[in-house]
Amino acid sequence: MGENELTLGGVIQAKREQLGLTQRQLAREVNLNHATISRIEGNPDIVADPSTLKAIAQALGIDYNYLLSLNNTIEDDKDMRIIARASKSMSEHDRERMMDILRSTFSTAFRNADSDGVGEVHASDDY
Repeated sequence: MGENELTLGGVIQAKREQLGLTQRQLAREVNLNHATISRIEGNPDIVADPSTLKAIAQALGIDYNYLLSLNNTIEDDKDMRIIARASKSMSEHDRERMMDILRSTFSTAFRNADSDGVGEVHASDDY
């Protein structure tokens, strides 16, 4: 990967070009002005709106959390992205089982991590 591709804009541009899309085509697909796509791709210091990134991620087939990490919105952890993607295809029962296994296997780590301070945490909650 080139140096520019490690930026938010570089990753978006590389994937867009790989799919044979122009900035205008991508902008139309995600209901944005093409100038917004141009700014995101061209400015390595831009912090894009998460809803914009979600639409772009869906249109290009890029992991949304990866884009958020490049946007400095969240910390990046490849293993956590893999778990998050896998959990989306699981039934609620399987997600609960996975969380039970993690909590019992790594009880010390989960001791203070289960609460986000907002309310009761359920295995089906999005993390």
